[in-house]
Amino acid sequence: MEEGFIAKGFIIAKYLLAHMYCSLVCQDPVAVVTPVSIASPNQQVVANFVVERRAGLDVSIFFVWQSGDSKRAEQRELWRGRYNQRGISLPVHMRVLKGSEVFFDDVVVTTGVNAGRSLKYGGQQKAVGVRPVRSLLLDSGSYSVEVSTVNVVEAFNGEECYFEFYAYDIRELD
Repeated sequence: MEEGFIAKGFIIAKYLLAHMYCSLVCQDPVAVVTPVSIASPNQQVVANFVVERRAGLDVSIFFVWQSGDSKRAEQRELWRGRYNQRGISLPVHMRVLKGSEVFFDDVVVTTGVNAGRSLKYGGQQKAVGVRPVRSLLLDSGSYSVEVSTVNVVEAFNGEECYFEFYAYDIRELD
């Protein structure tokens, strides 16, 4: 097996373990899911929250699966790629402020889909592919997280997508 494949497997397992663990044990996780038109530039989503004790923050893009095998095959190639398992890259700008100080500010180039999930939004259950953007550790304080699309990426026209901000208590994971 390739080292990259093993490393990706470890990252996926860590991501899923943190979500499963915190859904059972952690105190008051914060999850914000907001629709976004990722094919267009300057589409921004903002979340504001307070971290009472050290916490983890995962930012992800959710791609909603369409019905029908042919549509899903097209989506699979778009999101994951046929052979390289990366799909079409999507740069996003992520900025995290702790109070009024910049904590993180960078353009992150996202690729691939690392997991699948079920999402309930607007009273409807949706099957989604999850593309991680970035994970961060946050100390206590007030935070503002801004994620925005950077470029026109026409390949994603017509795709139903969401940004997710998921902050969870990691005190038991240390």
